[in-house]
Amino acid sequence: MGLRGSTLVIKFVFTLFIARFMGFEELGLYGLITAAVIFIAVSCAMGLTHVLTRKVVTQSPEVIVKNLWFYFRFITLMYVVIFAISCVVGVVLDQLYLTLLIVLLAFLEHINNHLYSLILNRSRLLAGNILHFIRSGAWMVIFMAVSLFVPSMLSMDKIIIAWIIGNALSIGCFYWLTRHWPWHSRSSGVSLLRWFRKEFRYSKIAYVDSIIFTSTTYIDRYLITLFLGLELTGVYVFFWSIGSALSNLITTGVVQLSRPKMVKAFKDKSTEYNAIFIRCLKRTIGVSVITGVITGALIYVILPYVNRPLVIEWYPVLWLIIVGFILGMIYQVQNLIFYSQHRDDITLKIRFIILFGAVLFNLTLIPLIGIWGATIAYTFVALLSILVQYIYIKKHFSNQGIYS
Repeated sequence: MGLRGSTLVIKFVFTLFIARFMGFEELGLYGLITAAVIFIAVSCAMGLTHVLTRKVVTQSPEVIVKNLWFYFRFITLMYVVIFAISCVVGVVLDQLYLTLLIVLLAFLEHINNHLYSLILNRSRLLAGNILHFIRSGAWMVIFMAVSLFVPSMLSMDKIIIAWIIGNALSIGCFYWLTRHWPWHSRSSGVSLLRWFRKEFRYSKIAYVDSIIFTSTTYIDRYLITLFLGLELTGVYVFFWSIGSALSNLITTGVVQLSRPKMVKAFKDKSTEYNAIFIRCLKRTIGVSVITGVITGALIYVILPYVNRPLVIEWYPVLWLIIVGFILGMIYQVQNLIFYSQHRDDITLKIRFIILFGAVLFNLTLIPLIGIWGATIAYTFVALLSILVQYIYIKKHFSNQGIYS
């Protein structure tokens, strides 16, 4: 929680930094690039991260390493194709250098996301959060410090380069933490195609699910850009990033602590399964409400120093985003039930419903009431997510005593 809290503060300060010294149009562009990086990584993952990292809870390092070699070979081939396509796109948009940087960043973020989930599911929570801090916080501190003395650093391509360096350092640290693993060991006699067919048979549902979830999460900023322009997109990204940072903090510091426990309890048919879930739900709601209220109050004190009247004008939308954040955390806890019981099929159905709701709410509300529409849609989507999950839980898991 300390590491994630530090990362939360750094990310917020970095958002303030871009808004203050580069403007809201650049912040809006930063938000769009962030979404693009995530979408590229999710598209190339093919759902394999979801399936492979869930299995590492009970696997030996030898088996994990063999699967990692297969996985790294696979995604490298995927990104070779993406790089070729990005060259064409970059030439057409006359932004070849920036486009290639974005794809390289997506590749490194992709690897780090897999390694991060892996090490958390091995219950090495401190190590996992140190790696996360390096790639999501440390490089920002260094970049801001250098930029204050070297103003020429204040450009989007320089930000991406610093982000890439942070990711590379995180991967190097993961290797050092697992240096005792048998990295020289590789599978023989099994082709990459055969391995992929075997794993994708289980990951295809998770793959579609991840595409839908990512689209649901980031569609709002593209619609705001379409209807309202890049500057107001920057304002929305400014406040949305606060809710997102809080969500990441609570997910890692509270929710993910229970993930391997629930996976193991379900596999062992332990009577503690429901108790783990209820404790996680209560703790998550309590911590989310406290951190949300404190953060909302602190932001009010800090905003005048941003020296951007536009962000002060839109401050009230932050409280609606905080409400959406709290509801979203309940959704994250409920999702542990489907995750731990390998019911990716149900998760996929729920995601389809949520995506439909997100598109409907955003397309209806953004043209009518602008940023308020986007934040109301954000809250409605979170509420819809909880309700749909609850219906499926009562329908399929009522015999387990969940929510009884």
